[in-house]
Amino acid sequence: MRRTKVIDCLFIGHNEMNFEEYENTVRKMGVNSGAYRDLNLNFIQYDNRLYTAADIFNLFYCSGRKRGDSNSNHPFRLSETFSAAIAYLGSYLNKRGLTFDYVNSFQEEKEELRDKLVHDNILTVAIVTTLYVSPLPILEIVDFVKSYYTTA
Repeated sequence: MRRTKVIDCLFIGHNEMNFEEYENTVRKMGVNSGAYRDLNLNFIQYDNRLYTAADIFNLFYCSGRKRGDSNSNHPFRLSETFSAAIAYLGSYLNKRGLTFDYVNSFQEEKEELRDKLVHDNILTVAIVTTLYVSPLPILEIVDFVKSYYTTA
């Protein structure tokens, strides 16, 4: 298949996994490990359930509201905030005459990522790793990229 566009670098943004599964995996490293101590600062337990900041915000701010109401607020997701790392690194490449493309959220934009990997001529893939305390989310992205980007 002919590739349609040459991209010097494709950035892949945050992989927002199921948080309770992720916490459980990191917990297995030990609750005194650096990874778990760091992760532990990023969630709270409420009613025997773990909540990230976005989850707790959604629970209290958006609960009881119906979608479509003029006064309703849709649930907030981390994937809706543009990655500062992608913005900075993409600007850096652009100023040096290189091209880049991106998907901001791995989970939310898997189909778009697959299409880019299959149809575009991507020279480099960069995974933004700012928010991870364990390699698990990165490994999921790497496996996905390897399954669709077969020209590497």
